[in-house]
Amino acid sequence: MNMKNFVANQFRKPPGVWGKLAVKMMMKGNIGAINWAIASSNIKSSDVVLEIGFGHGLSFPLIAEKTDGKIYGLDFSEDMVKMASQRNIELINQGKLDLKFGEVSRAPFENNFFDKIIAVNVIYFW
Repeated sequence: MNMKNFVANQFRKPPGVWGKLAVKMMMKGNIGAINWAIASSNIKSSDVVLEIGFGHGLSFPLIAEKTDGKIYGLDFSEDMVKMASQRNIELINQGKLDLKFGEVSRAPFENNFFDKIIAVNVIYFW
């Protein structure tokens, strides 16, 4: 595997030590895009929201400020689901957040289930 592919894989599905470094970089580099996506989505207080490819999970408290509706997350990295679950354990325990491991092409949700869907810097991995 060449260096370009190695780095791309770290950002796509961050594993191990190098993945943790990639996550730290994404946390710092994506916060502006996350804030923009949330603000641009015009989330209302009753909206049910999905974030696809949530990674580190920094977005969920920000989304929770906007809606009293349930928030869902779908990510195909088990490591990211674990990390985001730990980071957002309070929202999960309150029943406000439900994180799922899976791929967007086989999302485990019914059609028209969500009012808003957010995806930041993930579409090029699909």
